[in-house]
Amino acid sequence: MKLETSFTQTMESMIDLQLQQLGLPEQLRPVVLDFFEKYMGWEGLKDDLAEIYASAFTAAELNEITSFYETPVGQKVAESLP
Repeated sequence: MKLETSFTQTMESMIDLQLQQLGLPEQLRPVVLDFFEKYMGWEGLKDDLAEIYASAFTAAELNEITSFYETPVGQKVAESLP
């Protein structure tokens, strides 16, 4: 599902929007990105997301989902969803 990529892009978009809305200088972007990556980044949250999926789906269902996302249509879905 390309969750890591989607998660990172979403986080960067949120940060850019907040900097713009608050009128903060663009120079702060790398600092804010580093902060969020450290405390709320993919590495810190992926285990929690895995637990959520594991509690919602059986192992067999997760295997089916994985198989789907390995297909060309599954890849298209992963790239098309926000």
